[in-house]
Amino acid sequence: MDKFTQEARAAARKLPAGAERHTLLQKARDGEAAAEMERLLSPPGPQAPK
Repeated sequence: MDKFTQEARAAARKLPAGAERHTLLQKARDGEAAAEMERLLSPPGPQAPK
């Protein structure tokens, strides 16, 4: 999990149920989905440094 996703989940845990918590959890899920897509679309094996 990337830093943004971890921070969004941690912030959401501190909030009571509601719209703001829902939004943070949705952002965390979106971040996880983006990371998974990047992983699936990246070629296998060693990659050149960025």
